[in-house]
Amino acid sequence: MRISFKPDRPQSLAGRIAGAALGVILLGVALMFSALLFAFLALFAVVFWAYFWWKTRAARQMMREQMRRQNHARRGESLLIEGEAERVETDT
Repeated sequence: MRISFKPDRPQSLAGRIAGAALGVILLGVALMFSALLFAFLALFAVVFWAYFWWKTRAARQMMREQMRRQNHARRGESLLIEGEAERVETDT
């Protein structure tokens, strides 16, 4: 059994024009659906990002507060100088 994709007779000019028009229409429909799909995916990504940002706001605030406390503690430690001193008296 052989399957041949060659037409038995050559297509007429009207058939070729109709085929080209159908191809252009199908390409336009495919581009329209791909644009809609891209728009829905972009919308989903923005909604997911906003939801994630909203749910993590308390954790971000807590981390900022901890960083602020650590910076204040480090500044306080840097002002303290530890060591020993000995007073030496000279006879002059």
